[in-house]
Amino acid sequence: MKSRTKRTLWLVIGTSLVLTVSACAGKFSHRDPEKRSAWLIEKVTDELELNNTQQASLKVFVDEMMNTRKTMMNQRSESRQTIMDLLSQPKLDRDKSLSLVQSHIKTMQTQAPKLVNTFADFYDGLSMEQRKELRDELNERFDRGHRKCHW
Repeated sequence: MKSRTKRTLWLVIGTSLVLTVSACAGKFSHRDPEKRSAWLIEKVTDELELNNTQQASLKVFVDEMMNTRKTMMNQRSESRQTIMDLLSQPKLDRDKSLSLVQSHIKTMQTQAPKLVNTFADFYDGLSMEQRKELRDELNERFDRGHRKCHW
């Protein structure tokens, strides 16, 4: 084969491979938090064989997680400009920096009890077998790492 033909062939093969991998990655990723949470509810419901009450409790917990996420994301985007303003000054304003950190801590302290309570409501509604299965799955997830878990 001619050099030009080989290059063209490798370019076509490489492009096809990249497009195929990208398409597959896009199909299985959940970049939209709402889609991810819906998928998670469905997956946990199937894996633990949840009844309607347990599924409703799980949905309340996931909704609370999403609300906390939105709150933190909004605060984060607001904080970015403040951080850039602080870094543009000749000297870092330590009081404003500390105030910014404390505002994030306060937000988490406000949100944490809601998250803990909604998770506790879900967890308390599970049977002993479901709790064991959940613990085993979480333990496996922690051992394998974030990206390798099927949940």
